[in-house]
Amino acid sequence: MKKIVIDSCVFISHFGKDGLTHQSKSFFQKISQTNTQIILPALVAAEVVVILRQNGAINLEKIFQIFSQMKFSEINRESIKDLATFLKTNRSSLKTSDLIIALTTKLNKATLVTWDKQLLKNNFCKATTPKEYEN
Repeated sequence: MKKIVIDSCVFISHFGKDGLTHQSKSFFQKISQTNTQIILPALVAAEVVVILRQNGAINLEKIFQIFSQMKFSEINRESIKDLATFLKTNRSSLKTSDLIIALTTKLNKATLVTWDKQLLKNNFCKATTPKEYEN
């Protein structure tokens, strides 16, 4: 089974309206037809809910329904320990939230799916765009 971590920007694009919405919706449709495990970092779930609400969304129940079908990855003491251990031998220019998402992807031996150019260039985990799932 393939494992992926989906960055908040892909969810926000899927639920909102921007230049990437069509491709994000197509991506979610494609992966729903495959044997793919989606790992949802708690940080991503929080970012999505906050940003969508700030953008005027009032019906967040649909989002929670979708999130409930994914493997939830909490930020806890053990994950902070993993982060500290990782940073002993690795440097990063990523902002904290992006680093946690990349590390969650790495620890779960998954692929990160994102539109974020900085995350696509990260050197911690494999990253790709939703567009690459069109084939």
